Amino acid sequence: MRPDERQRILNSQGVIINNKVNAELGVSRAFGNMDLKEVIIAEPECVTFPLSETDDYLILSTDGLYRSFTRQHVADRVRTLRGQNSSFTLGQIAE
Repeated sequence: MRPDERQRILNSQGVIINNKVNAELGVSRAFGNMDLKEVIIAEPECVTFPLSETDDYLILSTDGLYRSFTRQHVADRVRTLRGQNSSFTLGQIAE
């Protein structure tokens, strides 16, 4: 968790236990967690970076994907599936 996110949660009277907001939620930004609305926000974190002609693909995922698979495994699966579809599901990555 980013230090500024941690501080924002603590300033809102939230607690962080085992890297979980109020020992319950593993992210500091979320939709639909009404019981935590005082300490989490729904505003997305956006990052912009340039792509180059040498980039083959862009993977949009959550951190949960990388808890189960290495970055190399995901990249290898995308390369394998790339010619078959324009998008992939987690099930296709896992196979």
